[in-house]
Amino acid sequence: MFSVIPVGTRTILIESVDDRTRTMQSREHGEIGLKKWDHLIAVRPERDGSRYSDTIEINAGVLTPLYWLYAALFYRHRQRKWRKLVQNVFSDLLTVERRPTPGC
Repeated sequence: MFSVIPVGTRTILIESVDDRTRTMQSREHGEIGLKKWDHLIAVRPERDGSRYSDTIEINAGVLTPLYWLYAALFYRHRQRKWRKLVQNVFSDLLTVERRPTPGC
C-alpha cells in the first residue's frame, strides 16, 4: 500500500488493449485476501481534449471495504498526478510555440 506496508505480490494480466475504443482491461490478484481486481482504463475524446477514467471491480471478501478505500485514495492521487503532468507538458508546449523565431 503506497510502498509502505508490504501486502504480497500482485499479478497483473493485461487481458485486452483496444485501440478503436481506447480501452485497456487488466485482471489483477495476489495481495492478501484479494480475489479480484478488474481494472478498465478508458480514454474518451471530448470537445476540449480527452477524459481518462479508471473503473475497478474489487472482491476481497470481508476485506473489500479496505481495498475499496485504498483504491479510492490511490486513484485520486494518481489522477492529481496525471493532471499536473498534463498541465506541465502542455504549458511547456505553449511556451515553446509562443517564442518568436529568430530572424522573423
